[in-house]
Amino acid sequence: MGSLSSIRCRCGHRIRGRDVLQRGYYLSNWEPMYVYLKFRCSNCKMLGEKIVDYGDWDDAVLEDGETAPQVVRDRSQRVTLGPITVAEVQEFGQRVARLRRADVEALRRTTA
Repeated sequence: MGSLSSIRCRCGHRIRGRDVLQRGYYLSNWEPMYVYLKFRCSNCKMLGEKIVDYGDWDDAVLEDGETAPQVVRDRSQRVTLGPITVAEVQEFGQRVARLRRADVEALRRTTA
């Protein structure tokens, strides 16, 4: 297999299988030479294209599972928080309901 670990958009976001719109192969003498991918980034919504040498291509690059090397590296750096509970969702809803208009405007200014 090749040394390709991930496909990335211009914004730096990792492209996964669900982002791929079209996949094709460039043939030479009836053998694949390159893999062509057309994708829409789920982060910035931009259309992109990538041509990868067939020898470097591995379908696991587009998988969402733990088999792709980049995913494993990212997961090892994160703290495991576990699933979100119903109580946490209810608490979040109550906090959002208590927000004042001034708080919302302040939050918009800091994130813009």
